[in-house]
Amino acid sequence: MKRFSFLEVLLSVLCSLLLLCCLALIVLSWIRLEPSGAVEPTELSGRMLITEGAFYSEELKNSSSLRFKSLAYDVQHLVSEAFGHSDLKQHFLSCQVNSFSQGSVAVTFDLWFNQLVDLKEAEQWLGRGFRRRRHGIGHRTKQHPDHRETGSNNGCSDRCLTYSRGVSSSADVLC
Repeated sequence: MKRFSFLEVLLSVLCSLLLLCCLALIVLSWIRLEPSGAVEPTELSGRMLITEGAFYSEELKNSSSLRFKSLAYDVQHLVSEAFGHSDLKQHFLSCQVNSFSQGSVAVTFDLWFNQLVDLKEAEQWLGRGFRRRRHGIGHRTKQHPDHRETGSNNGCSDRCLTYSRGVSSSADVLC
């Protein structure tokens, strides 16, 4: 039976310690890189009625038409501006208009947030943003070729926005 020299034992122990350190570092980096409490982006769906400042036409059924794109841009800008002055501005990602339908002009849209957002909180901040704009804070009246002049209430009456989460059939009225 061959005896190991001191150098062979020392190198074996050193290699074992290095292997153990590498494994520990792999586990630590995996734990550290794993986001704690990571949440998928949140999508909320809403429906807004534009009661003045725009009128419905068949062109709004076609998402490729200039009228659809123009009005969708205006709605997305209005919603983004409302959240831009809120406590949710750090979490708000985007607004996407899905469709327009008749009933003055009914807008169906999705809101995207980078983390879970309480529905009631989103409703409150969106309503505050619309009220703020309606009362002339940071508001500019503009003339758009596809719309009549937008006034101080941005085409919304006092009860202009219904807001629902996901595919829920219940909705809450904002503004």
